[in-house]
Amino acid sequence: MKDIKKLEIKTFKDLIYELKPNYHSFDIKRDNWEKRPFWSKFEKFFKKEKSITISRFDLRNSGSNIEEYTLKTILWGYPTVGRGTNIEALLETNNFKKLINTLESYIENNIELDQLKKDINRIDGLGVSTMTKFIHFLNTSVDGFQSLILDKRIIDVISLDRFVELDSLSKISYSNAINKYTEYLKLMDEISNSIEVDHEQLEMFLFMFGRNLSQPLGGEAPK
Repeated sequence: MKDIKKLEIKTFKDLIYELKPNYHSFDIKRDNWEKRPFWSKFEKFFKKEKSITISRFDLRNSGSNIEEYTLKTILWGYPTVGRGTNIEALLETNNFKKLINTLESYIENNIELDQLKKDINRIDGLGVSTMTKFIHFLNTSVDGFQSLILDKRIIDVISLDRFVELDSLSKISYSNAINKYTEYLKLMDEISNSIEVDHEQLEMFLFMFGRNLSQPLGGEAPK
């Protein structure tokens, strides 16, 4: 099969510029959470509602109460709870205390990647996907770069190797993502600046559209 020409992110500059991250929301259904052993931590957010909606804007405005912020970010990031026991482990009393104390120290601070890796490794149930959600909305920088979410979906998009600008990260995988996190932030910074869009708009573009874009098989699409 003939190789399909890669896409250029800059082709979608106008689309990226129009994205409104603060409106990016998820609906969280009570049924997915109330039978879990950690339900008591989340019950207050639902009250008597069958579902609630949490946006990126809501998370940014919950940062003054770090425990509330952390729980809301978990709901937003994992609206259907997901598989496995990572969330249960993360919410275990001692783990949760370590997590809260760590995140408090991160608020609007710059940290080194080595420190981030150490903190992820010492807290059970925590991985790069969850941690980068936490630090992004706390306005944390890593090695001098604005933090951004790097979850499995974005890792998958980059590893598909469809975008020219992401070539240098094409070997990324979930297992090595934390080691490449600063490299990811630096590259996203360069791309964002080159097409004059916000860093978070670029991250949201990859999350929402990255897996669903490719050159048509009949040839390069008109720009």
